[in-house]
Amino acid sequence: MQGKKIGVAITGSFCTFSQALPVIERLARDNEVTAILSPAAATTDTRFYRAEDFRRELQRITGRPPMTTIAEAEQVGPQKLFDVLLVAPCTGNTLAKLHHGITDTSVLMAIKAQVRNDRPVVLALSTNDALGTSAINIGGLLNRRNLYFVPFSQDDHEKKPRSMAARFGLCEQTMEAALEGRQADGDHRDISVAALGQRLAQQVNIVGSPAAAAGLGDEKRNLVQIVLSAFNGIHHLADDQKGRITGVVMDAAQP
Repeated sequence: MQGKKIGVAITGSFCTFSQALPVIERLARDNEVTAILSPAAATTDTRFYRAEDFRRELQRITGRPPMTTIAEAEQVGPQKLFDVLLVAPCTGNTLAKLHHGITDTSVLMAIKAQVRNDRPVVLALSTNDALGTSAINIGGLLNRRNLYFVPFSQDDHEKKPRSMAARFGLCEQTMEAALEGRQADGDHRDISVAALGQRLAQQVNIVGSPAAAAGLGDEKRNLVQIVLSAFNGIHHLADDQKGRITGVVMDAAQP
């Protein structure tokens, strides 16, 4: 990717900042990059980074200070500042607010302004409850116009079975596809993002119709129920299904 005006919005998944910085550094080599920080990302000192050091590093990489206020981010709309906006990392909190139309941070304002311009927003999610509370928000955003997801998968299925994170190495590939109006997919380890939203909608329609559901074999009907359970709360699944939840959703998303 070269010669693009790129916004990179960063929210408070602090443990993934180290994965986001190399992405920003690569993008900044051949593009004009501006960072946008949520209040948490801009002001919180953690064991990973001191806030001041993180802001200084972003300015070193991009050559300009990051946006930190809603007033600054609002200019993304009228000034058409970005060809594409990457949100990396994108927390479950930001996903929830975006799904419900809440605009109370600089990052959410930048997303709203970018969508207003009918230009792409790429979300690199990182949340410990992707297969829990956040699932309904992810599902709701999958079919939103101008929103694209970096391919994602479980990051620690044993210790954090509900947690999922984007494959940060696929950010640029996803951005290039988004600029062409396409959703990029990863490999067999990732959720098939391009198909998942469409398939979930189809499966919901199937389950919603008794006649159609009656036409499914037992295996397919159980598969649909498991997929829907995954997006309504993993706690509803039997123990032996929890370990297979990602695989089940991936299978349901295949053509």
